[in-house]
Amino acid sequence: MNVTNLSTEPSDGTTSHSPEPSAFQLLELQDVPLHFTQIPVDVRKLLELTGGDRQIGQEFLKCFLEHAPLYVNNLKQALCPVDFTQLAFNAHRLKGAAGMVASRSVFALAQQLEQEVQNKQSQNLVLLLTQLEEQLIEVEHFLQTWSTPTSER
Repeated sequence: MNVTNLSTEPSDGTTSHSPEPSAFQLLELQDVPLHFTQIPVDVRKLLELTGGDRQIGQEFLKCFLEHAPLYVNNLKQALCPVDFTQLAFNAHRLKGAAGMVASRSVFALAQQLEQEVQNKQSQNLVLLLTQLEEQLIEVEHFLQTWSTPTSER
């Protein structure tokens, strides 16, 4: 990964009053697979959460991908008959786990599912679960590509 110029002073010699950029704003994400139409993971946020350690970020994602299907399975089981308590519990757990690995897409869907459940709305639950499963596959593909060195792609 490349780091851009760390200087915050303009090249004309005047002093800049803009805030100091964070280390993560300075990272060029050249190793992020850009063929995804919408990257399912906020890599900058994930690196921020892991102190900039890419390998730890990848391990976090692997752990997330091991546990997320359990939450989805629990959600499916709570659909018939509809158990709003279990749906809310597992949607909240999945949302929290997605937030910890900066998976924007899974977080947003789990949040929407949680809101539907809190409002006792059940008509969109199957659709949301299907979308969650699709997004988990996208996160898995993202991790596989992000874990592969650029030279091997």
